[in-house]
Amino acid sequence: MQGSASAPETGRKLNDSVTVRTWLGGRTSALSLTFDDSSRDHTLHVKPLLARFGFKATFFVITSALDAPDDHNGDWDEFIALAADGHEIGSHTVSHRHLCELPPGDPSRPETREYELAFSKAEIERRIPGRRCLSMSYPYAESDAGIEALTKRYYLSGRIGHLNPEHPAWNTASPADWMRIVSYVPHFPTPRETPAGDLPELERMKNLLDVAVARGQWAVIMIHSVVPFDRVASYGGYETMSTEWLAALCGWVGSRDEIWVDTVGHVTLYARERDAARVEGFAASNDKMEFSLRDGLDKEVFDQALTLEVGVPGDWRKARVIGAASLPDATDVTGGHVRFDAVPGEGKIRLEKLL
Repeated sequence: MQGSASAPETGRKLNDSVTVRTWLGGRTSALSLTFDDSSRDHTLHVKPLLARFGFKATFFVITSALDAPDDHNGDWDEFIALAADGHEIGSHTVSHRHLCELPPGDPSRPETREYELAFSKAEIERRIPGRRCLSMSYPYAESDAGIEALTKRYYLSGRIGHLNPEHPAWNTASPADWMRIVSYVPHFPTPRETPAGDLPELERMKNLLDVAVARGQWAVIMIHSVVPFDRVASYGGYETMSTEWLAALCGWVGSRDEIWVDTVGHVTLYARERDAARVEGFAASNDKMEFSLRDGLDKEVFDQALTLEVGVPGDWRKARVIGAASLPDATDVTGGHVRFDAVPGEGKIRLEKLL
């Protein structure tokens, strides 16, 4: 499977000197690992595996399932702990109903579309104070224009399925419709006899991600249960993934510096801020540059750092950057540019030449 012949865009110029990179850290593409249905195996098996690779993922929970934990469903404490580790807890609605079969309703009326969307978000934010529920996934990947319009009232993005692996069209860096974020479900053979039988799907997944890298796109993978392979056959479930398969995929992704792995929420914030970013009050001399980074968005929601590249005079070798995120005292100038992360709306950014 081949990617586009042309190189992806690397950034958006804000003026003659300042560029905001397409993806965080100047990476070529983005990847979000998403886990549906609030299964207990997400904390038993997925949590330690992600920690091993340093990845943050999105867990789309069914709030009523967390209210009634059992051998399969996790409980609120487990998913609150995932949030404390930096993972995103998104909504998979209250009860995982077919939304298309429900009346529109309102936020206070159970058995309606809007209740399923609104109450699940409110409950997640009540249970995890200080963390906004930014994204949701449609049960059964089903939606229509009416459902998506309701979703937009409460969330910044909505995840569907629908990636065709034969003609993959991942999400562009600036999705045309944030309520229709495309994802891919890895498909495994039946019966599941040996771990080797799953390897063709691993190669297909790598090829699909290569397409995203070549085109500068955002790939999203939809995952349900994850258990050790020796439990897969007896576990059941929808396209249950083995921990061995997921570990192999994460190992491969971790070796690819071009791929930024982060939650659906963080990627959504980054892309929306990047597209709204602007530079104000730019001033420059031979040994100093100063400007403000703005995006005009709600600061209580949009607080994601953006990766900037600033062109500096040719005799600069090192620079000090003041007013940006997580920078050492001295930053190297590479290719005539200084790269750093900054949150829009956080005040003046100043670059000073160091002798």
